[in-house]
Amino acid sequence: MRFFALILGFSMLLFLELVGHLLYYFTHERTFLWETTRGIPDTIFNPYTTYFHRPNIKIKMFRYPAWLKTNDYGFVATFNNPKKDIEFLNTALVKVAIVGGSTVEGRGASSNENTIAGYLQKYLQKRFGSRIFVINAGLVGSNSYTDYKIFEGILLRNSKFRPDIVIFFNGRNDVYTFFKY
Repeated sequence: MRFFALILGFSMLLFLELVGHLLYYFTHERTFLWETTRGIPDTIFNPYTTYFHRPNIKIKMFRYPAWLKTNDYGFVATFNNPKKDIEFLNTALVKVAIVGGSTVEGRGASSNENTIAGYLQKYLQKRFGSRIFVINAGLVGSNSYTDYKIFEGILLRNSKFRPDIVIFFNGRNDVYTFFKY
């Protein structure tokens, strides 16, 4: 009899937990960090970072008004036209990669060209012409380890990327993760 009561109590707790999750799901925004208009998940599995953006989609960071576009490789595009990224990537003599978390990726930017990589691209292009390309290798929530895995696992392993200069812009997510866990 005790065993039956224990099973019944446990089942009731699971049922209430499920009801709570369903109520929350239908009464709150249904996104984690990014939204997409196509109704399918906008991230895909990546063995180095566990997730990465789908190529060639528009993404919107949670609670921010701007839509950002990804290029053929799933990185947030440096230019407002992602095809221009690929053109520059194929013809650049010098490649600069900027790796980091949501700040690098574009949190709060009003367009792709207003991200850190976009501003750096404009500056370097004025200074050195179109011989240089800045790769926006930012990924929301990444810490130093994830940034290293993006660098080592994605940028160095793909011959199209192989940056000549790498800028790591991180630290906030490391501190946050340290104090959270």
